[in-house]
Amino acid sequence: MLRQIRTVGSAVERFVDIEEVTGSIPVRSTTRLVGSKMQAKIRVATPADFDAIRILDQEATGSTLDRSSEITKAIADLRCHVMAEGSDIRGFTIRSPHAFRGWDFLDLVVVSASYRRRGVATLLITHFSETSNTNERWTSTNESNRPMISLLRKLHWCESDHVEELDPGDPELFFYIK
Repeated sequence: MLRQIRTVGSAVERFVDIEEVTGSIPVRSTTRLVGSKMQAKIRVATPADFDAIRILDQEATGSTLDRSSEITKAIADLRCHVMAEGSDIRGFTIRSPHAFRGWDFLDLVVVSASYRRRGVATLLITHFSETSNTNERWTSTNESNRPMISLLRKLHWCESDHVEELDPGDPELFFYIK
């Protein structure tokens, strides 16, 4: 099934080619940022993507935090989606279906530093929302992550509440969209 989505007032045009894997999780979607030469696909990550995802995650966190086991499990469970141009991964998400009070939860959004502020996170989050199996979707971010908070608000996600002490001194803010 091929469908075209054009977001009014934005420089984003999406052409989505959906193939079923399980339920309604798309395997492929093609995204083109209008006015640029970037041709990228959002697709379910494969084991061949692991090294690139792990490196991108380590570069993005700027720390020695090792989420290799979480990434491996998310790939195996078809919960990790990547935006890739050829073999170059621009960003990825990890989701947990029905994990938050029965609703889908967006656990992680990571974008390569060289592709930030170019619409990659917007497309990845929109892809999550469009392919979610629940009518309400949730995510969270640290209060210090101003770019993510700004993006979620721009995409009309509503702030719900916060939790103290998950990361001491940096409350976790929860957002949802229906």
